Amino acid sequence: MEEQGKRLFLAVVIAFVIMMGWSYLFPPEVPDETAGQDQAGEVSGADSATDATAEEDDRRKPTLRGDDRRKPRPAGADGDVDAADERPAEERYEFKFDKFEAEFTSYGGALRSWTLLGDKYRVDDSGGGELVQLDLVQTSDEELLPFRIGFDDFDLIPDESVWEAEKKSDTEIEFTWAYTIESEEGTPTTLFEIVKSYRLDPDNLLLELTVDVKNVNAGDEKLSLLVSLYGYQDPSTADEGGGWFAMVDASWKAACLVDDSVETIPLSELTTVPTQKAGPVQWVGLSHGYFLVAAAPQLEGASDFACRLSKLASAPGVMRTDLVFPALSMEAGDPPMRRTLVAYLGPKYLDRFESIARSRAIDPGFTESIDFGWFGVVSRPLLWLLQMFYSLVGNWGIAIIFLTIVVKLMTLYWTTKSMRSMKKMSHLRPKIEALQKKYKDDRQRQQVEMMNLYKAHGVNPMAGCLPMLLQMPIWFALYRMLMAAAELYHEPLIVGWINDLTAPDPTYVLPVFVIIMMFFQAKLSPTTADSTQQKIMMYGLPLSFGVFSFFLPSGLTLYILTNTILTTIHQFWMNQTDPNRVVPAAKKSDTSGSDKATAGAKAASKSAKAVASAASDDGDDDDDDGDAGQGASASGSTASKPSGRSGGKGKRGGKKRGGKSRRR
Repeated sequence: MEEQGKRLFLAVVIAFVIMMGWSYLFPPEVPDETAGQDQAGEVSGADSATDATAEEDDRRKPTLRGDDRRKPRPAGADGDVDAADERPAEERYEFKFDKFEAEFTSYGGALRSWTLLGDKYRVDDSGGGELVQLDLVQTSDEELLPFRIGFDDFDLIPDESVWEAEKKSDTEIEFTWAYTIESEEGTPTTLFEIVKSYRLDPDNLLLELTVDVKNVNAGDEKLSLLVSLYGYQDPSTADEGGGWFAMVDASWKAACLVDDSVETIPLSELTTVPTQKAGPVQWVGLSHGYFLVAAAPQLEGASDFACRLSKLASAPGVMRTDLVFPALSMEAGDPPMRRTLVAYLGPKYLDRFESIARSRAIDPGFTESIDFGWFGVVSRPLLWLLQMFYSLVGNWGIAIIFLTIVVKLMTLYWTTKSMRSMKKMSHLRPKIEALQKKYKDDRQRQQVEMMNLYKAHGVNPMAGCLPMLLQMPIWFALYRMLMAAAELYHEPLIVGWINDLTAPDPTYVLPVFVIIMMFFQAKLSPTTADSTQQKIMMYGLPLSFGVFSFFLPSGLTLYILTNTILTTIHQFWMNQTDPNRVVPAAKKSDTSGSDKATAGAKAASKSAKAVASAASDDGDDDDDDGDAGQGASASGSTASKPSGRSGGKGKRGGKKRGGKSRRR
């Protein structure tokens, strides 16, 4: 039983370290990009209609009713037949708000930039040291801009389309494009008319897109709208979130939420053949450790959506994610097919996502992009507490310290119980070692005798481990919460040497203090019966946490340091209040002058009492009657010399006189 307690104890104390390194010990294998993806829910190379290498001639073309084919008219937004001779110049439209600035372009009717404002979103985008505002539109080529639209297996909108724009208000803009052909006589005829309407929600960093497709004079068609988002991840740093020590995932990944499960694929695992997931798709986009660019369909009652994730062979590092709407058959003159989506472009703030979910008829599901792991039910309340403390103190570093104190108080009962159990075990150490030595050749008898010893002293060897196991969910949840809290992004510590709580401490001050405090805490901890276990506690755990702290976000390192300090104080208090604590005796050489004086006074007092007692005895002898003198004479005439000569003579004389009197 004692051996089982050791194993469980060791498993608990190193479980946190194992959790941080486990997922990086076994990185997923990179799939073969040339292999066809014929698995369930995926699209094979032969069946993929949206393959980037597909030839244009293989796609269906719109036709007039009755299959009265005409010569297609080149792209142009102004309705002028001479548009083929010269493409209209690009027009850009800016929208400025407190939190971000957005810019749209007439080329493709797409979003050209979405720039987050504020000092915390200033980044070194070029690597040259110059800070610029973070732009979540990561591509610049016009055919790779987000919110370009197309139709599945239907070639309708050319890459170089030019849209007519009308700015409706400070938050709305509308783009219109028409597919027009001309007859042999040169008469223009519009087959399809498409309107893209953007509406911005500056408070929630939302973009709402409504697409209306009208069949004006085309044949019967079945159309499935496709909205594309594009992102970029530097291939040289694509695996930055992996490895042993890169604990924060700072890379962009293609992602979608299907069947309440987030599918996330890094650049290294994407292929040029799109991976398709079909079903009730809630959003499609690109996910970062602290940011999200995602589009969620707002079509009630539809479940046959699809998301497609791929990378482009022609543009290294560019990822493409497509949201595919259900197909709809359209005839000329039918009401326009309307498709609506809502997109979020900004940091992953849980409270903002929850507010968006409450404000919309259909929940976009953006909250699922924040990965709290298995302990999300605990992580969310902890994040709420962190936000509450920030609202009170105005600094995220101080908020982390207060949160650590609250978590420490929440686990105080179990921690105290564990410490007391370890104390009891340490008091039994000599007896346990004696049993181990006595029965070293009989392990079974050794275990039986140890259990008898535990029972005799009321000690449960498992009691020190089980309370720690109860705390593990809170520790893991807090760890995951701090790793996913975008609120800490580019936020400074209390003092100025750390400017980003999501990045490691550049000066290594916090990690060094973590190692020092953990060694000090281990020194205060009671020794156990197993020297190997004690060495692990004394050296292994501080070094493990210290090494990891050099690469962990400084916000998480601050939590570990604060928790270690609080645990050290708690352990010191437990040691001082231990009823079985052995206090070392004071040495004689350490006696102070006042103590010596006190000791001398006590000695003098004892001497005086002895003298007084002796004097009292002499007086009593002088006052004795004749019987007493006779008794003294009978006892022998050799009186004690220290009583004095005169006294002796007197006594002897008295005795003689007494003797003569009796003879008379």
